[in-house]
Formats: sequence, structure tokens, C-alpha cells
Amino acid sequence: MARTQEIIQSITCDLCGKPADEDLTVTLGWDEEHWRVDLCQSDYNRVAEQFDKWIANSEPAPAPEPRARQQKRASAKGSDDWTYLESRGFKRHRGRKSSAEVDALASRAR
Repeated sequence: MARTQEIIQSITCDLCGKPADEDLTVTLGWDEEHWRVDLCQSDYNRVAEQFDKWIANSEPAPAPEPRARQQKRASAKGSDDWTYLESRGFKRHRGRKSSAEVDALASRAR
């Protein structure tokens, strides 16, 4: 006799707990944070109505500046940090800097 296992996945509304429709998943955001919310039809209509009230007198926000420029500046600074740390005997590596490396960088700024 063979055993079988069946997994049943159901999506429920994040507001009321009733079965939700996969097509009614919405993404809500505030500043840099975003959340995905699964909704049933009635809660979807309720959220959409409230959203329409919020944006009735608003204007579209400008597109954010591409992050690539910010990363270039950060990587250039990181390279300077590593040049200094290597001159102090530390070895370059990937990942977060150790507390000793952070302390060495802090003492350089003084």
C-alpha cells in the first residue's frame, strides 16, 4: 500500500478571512515600504472606494531617482574604506565589516 500526501492551499482575505480571489491581490505602499494584501470581492471594493477618496485631490508623484547613481557613490566610498583598512592590515572581504574594521574607520575620521 502506497502513501500519498495531498496539500491543499487556499487563499483567504487578509481583512475578513473569507475565501479570496487570486486576481484580487493588491500591493499597498507607504514611502519605501510595500505590502501585498489578498482580498475577497467585497473587501476589494471597500479598499478601492477608500483609495479613490484618498487620491481624489492628489497629483502623481515624480518618479524616484534611479538607485544606480546612489550605489556608485556608495561603492566608491566603500573602495576608499577598504584601501584604508588594507593599509592597517585588514583583509578585504564581502559582507558586513567587523566591529574592529568599523572602529578603525571611526578612528580615521577623528
